[in-house]
Amino acid sequence: ALRRRSVLYLVLAAVLWSTGGLMIKSTPWHPLAIMVGRNIFSSAVLLLYLKRFPTRWTRWKIVAAVSHLLTTFLFISSTKLTTSANAIFLQYTAPLYIVLLAFWFLHEKPTRVDWFSMAVIFAGMFLFFGDKLSLQGLQGNILAALSGFTMAMMTVALRAQKDGTPIESILIAQVFTVIFGFPLLLRESGTVSNWLI
Repeated sequence: ALRRRSVLYLVLAAVLWSTGGLMIKSTPWHPLAIMVGRNIFSSAVLLLYLKRFPTRWTRWKIVAAVSHLLTTFLFISSTKLTTSANAIFLQYTAPLYIVLLAFWFLHEKPTRVDWFSMAVIFAGMFLFFGDKLSLQGLQGNILAALSGFTMAMMTVALRAQKDGTPIESILIAQVFTVIFGFPLLLRESGTVSNWLI
């Protein structure tokens, strides 16, 4: 029963993750307003899960929170400015940076598999840039590539907290976004369909 439930959660997460770009494109809201709207719901879920707000802050917790905040904003903004496929693909250049950042900050030596993965990603990026990039979506593509770097920094900062509660970093970023971005959300048209999206 536990395995079946885990598979169900995994499928649900995959569906929500893969439809995120479509949902972002479907609402006329400003990227920051979208981010605030999403974080209202996700921070509520995380608060229910953790049953408390973090009170102990570390350098890595703050780095992870800021990186998460930037990753989310850059991804939503890039999705508005370029195709969802471009935004997702370029954000997933993150493994390139993760290998390097983990080596520099966590002193984790890359394995042969890491180097092979980087080579495959570079080859994929070469094919991608050679065929699909256009000047029309260049600004969005740049933001998406930056989100790949911030996602890598977030991953490394979360890994640095492996003996703690790294999920608290995500909650900090989300609550901070809701508190300071809520006035912008109030300026958007709050139709039922936009809230459902």
